[in-house]
Amino acid sequence: MSAFREKSNFNLTAAEVLQKQHSLFDPSIHCAYYACVQELLHIIYAKLKITKEQFESGRRNNRDGTHGWASKLIEIELARKDTKAFRAFQKDFTELKDLREEADYSEVIAGITQSQKALNLSQSIKHTLVSSFK
Repeated sequence: MSAFREKSNFNLTAAEVLQKQHSLFDPSIHCAYYACVQELLHIIYAKLKITKEQFESGRRNNRDGTHGWASKLIEIELARKDTKAFRAFQKDFTELKDLREEADYSEVIAGITQSQKALNLSQSIKHTLVSSFK
């Protein structure tokens, strides 16, 4: 198992623990999102065999951040492989990203509803990715 896959699993577990055992909903959303970002990086490096140097070069050339560039690379692959998975990923990842940005950057405290939605989206995204990149 790659370090990014392991970190992804850690963050998903942390999201569940923060929500269910401690009612810490904003950090739970944060962890749910990063579980997906780390899964994207696992796929990029381990499955697509893109090197760190290639990834960084592409990111800089496209003037994008790590999260944005990683999701674009995965979207390109998913669009090529499976249109249904591509659409599901695009919708779910955008929604999860919006929840994470609100949890991290707004003055509103998230509740159980937003936290559970983030967990559900994260699990769905990870399932789509694992199924699509065996």
